[in-house]
Amino acid sequence: MKPNKKLIMVQHADGKREYICPRCGSEMVYRDNYSMRFCNGDVVESGGEFLQCTNPDCMITSDYPKMRASDFRHIPAIG
Repeated sequence: MKPNKKLIMVQHADGKREYICPRCGSEMVYRDNYSMRFCNGDVVESGGEFLQCTNPDCMITSDYPKMRASDFRHIPAIG
C-alpha cells in the first residue's frame, strides 16, 4: 500500500516557490489583504497573507505557510 502523500510546494534552484492546491492540483498564488486603520485611538488590523487556487472552479484559500530555509533540509530529493 502506497503512503498517502501529496506535493504541496516546489522550490526551484533560483529560490522561486510554487504552491499546489491540495484539492485540484492547480497552482496557488500568494495574496495579501492585510489592512491597518486607526479607530478612536485604537489600531484595528485585519486580513493577512494567504494562498488562493488559480482554478476558477476551485478557488479555495489556505493560510500562507511560514517556512524557514532549514525546513528544506528534511525534505528528500525528488528524482
